Amino acid sequence: MKGMSITGSKKLLGFCCILAALVFLAAGQPVYAAPSQAEIITKSSQGDLTVMFTFDKEVVDITFISPSGERKTSSDSDVEYSSGELWSTYRISGAQAGTWSAEYELGSNSEIQYSVIEDNYGLWIQYLDVEQPSGDRMGLSFEADLEDSSIYYDYEIYALNTADSDAASKIAQGSAAAGVEASVQADLSGLSSGTYVFRLDVYCQDGTAELFDSAQSGEISYTNPNEGSAIENFAVEVDSGSRMCTVSWNDYKGAGDDGYKLIASADGESIYTAELERSISEDSFLFPAGAGNLEIKLAYKRDQIWSSYKTKSIDLEAETLNLGEDEITASSQLELSYKVSKERLLHVSVNGEEGSYQVEGEGMLAFDLAAGSNTVYAEMELDDLVRCVIDAEVYHDTTPPSITLYDDLDGKTFFSDSVTILGKISGAGTLWISGEEITLEEDGSFSYEAKLSLGENVVEIEAKDANGNAASRVLTLYKGSGVWNQASPAKGWVQFLPLLAAVLTSLLIIVASWAFMKKTEKKQKHRKKTGAAFFVWDIFVCLAEGICVWQFIERYRFLHSAAYLELAEKSASEAVAYLRLERFFETASWVGALLLILSAVITVLVFRRRRRKSLKNPDTQKQD
Repeated sequence: MKGMSITGSKKLLGFCCILAALVFLAAGQPVYAAPSQAEIITKSSQGDLTVMFTFDKEVVDITFISPSGERKTSSDSDVEYSSGELWSTYRISGAQAGTWSAEYELGSNSEIQYSVIEDNYGLWIQYLDVEQPSGDRMGLSFEADLEDSSIYYDYEIYALNTADSDAASKIAQGSAAAGVEASVQADLSGLSSGTYVFRLDVYCQDGTAELFDSAQSGEISYTNPNEGSAIENFAVEVDSGSRMCTVSWNDYKGAGDDGYKLIASADGESIYTAELERSISEDSFLFPAGAGNLEIKLAYKRDQIWSSYKTKSIDLEAETLNLGEDEITASSQLELSYKVSKERLLHVSVNGEEGSYQVEGEGMLAFDLAAGSNTVYAEMELDDLVRCVIDAEVYHDTTPPSITLYDDLDGKTFFSDSVTILGKISGAGTLWISGEEITLEEDGSFSYEAKLSLGENVVEIEAKDANGNAASRVLTLYKGSGVWNQASPAKGWVQFLPLLAAVLTSLLIIVASWAFMKKTEKKQKHRKKTGAAFFVWDIFVCLAEGICVWQFIERYRFLHSAAYLELAEKSASEAVAYLRLERFFETASWVGALLLILSAVITVLVFRRRRRKSLKNPDTQKQD
């Protein structure tokens, strides 16, 4: 009985396999890089247009431009496309009459060549009829035409399970004459029950080229009367943290099983297919992040026939068990979140400390973490041998990042408007200096230009790692001109105290000298003592002046040496105090010099005065 039928077969790969011979049969036209378009052919009448392109580096897409300006690509429904290594073929059904052009980009190719293929040349499947399966048999009839009808072609028929797009089982093969209907009874005994699409591939050799075509049926349901019943059950373990699903059927495997097939899909998309040996009873696969539903199918093979599938559908959003923390965290608390449809028993082990908890609805459990690595395992049994697990190592990161400065700048004085801070950060993701985020090099090194104002400058450095641990450093930098400004106080009466004291002292000495010179004769007996006092005073002034000059010279030399700069870098306050003392001894030296001159003049005047009086009064001289 005739079943589903397809006419006007899809020439999927046939045009491409015409390849080498067709290149010789049609004139090759080179397409060079200069233009972005090239004329392909001018058709005198409407009909199919088949063009083959060859490339020297890579296959690139071609866009066809019809005489009316319509653009056609390989994705259009009336364009059949196939490609291989450095070639591609396009077939445009019912192409308009007129001039057709190709638009392209060379890519890495130095040139692209094309050939227009005559439509009546090649091996074409005219139809494929498929009967409904009967038992483990199914009838198929088809016809493939070739220009030379005396040629025989080879064919292969495949069954493609719609639930497993990667699995194609060959159910028949042979040869047939071109232009003559062929009938085949295909053996389906090796197929498991399910929905199938049947594909016919035909091919033959013609000189140096292989001619090829393919056609495909619609979907047909098939139940294998010889297949075994589905495996009794299997267990599923879902770890949402690692997105790992583990399937185990060790407790349900049969002694006569020859192998197993595991198929998994997520949200309707196939994600895993495996055929496993009889010795294997467990397998694992990863499922994509954000998946809402998992469907897992398991079948066994016995006597070369696959059993029907045991299928489980798992709603990943209905009941969940998740680890609230990342595998590396700065938090001292581990949080486990859960969501269940009914009351469940949750077992938790953290660093060997175990506990069981009755959970219901949605909630969260918290556990203490030790510094460093923590072993966490939790499991929650659901229905039908499905359980949620967490098996992880959580590292409690309590170590802040380290900040290393290549130069010890803290407390130093600089004599420029800015200073470059160079350093390296270990274990940090972000760095801020004075509130500005700094870009780190791949090795963690950094450079920052700190602007300096007069006096004290405070620079704050803060680094944070991905877990929130922070480290900071504070640098106090001084601008050199600020130190000198601090050492030179504003002009006022305080800085003139040494000078005022010296002037007052000199005035007192002058007044006292003249007073001594005007004493009456009855005081003359004390002049000898007064003269001695003047000598003592002069000696004292000389010694004081010598000390002040010596101190000034020593401090002046020190202020103009590298040692003073080192002192300023270490302690600005000590440098200021030293500078003030230098200024004091400088002022005292000048005042002392003036005082010494005045004292010497007064002493000379006093003794000369006394000498004149002694010559006028011999009695006084004799007394003296």
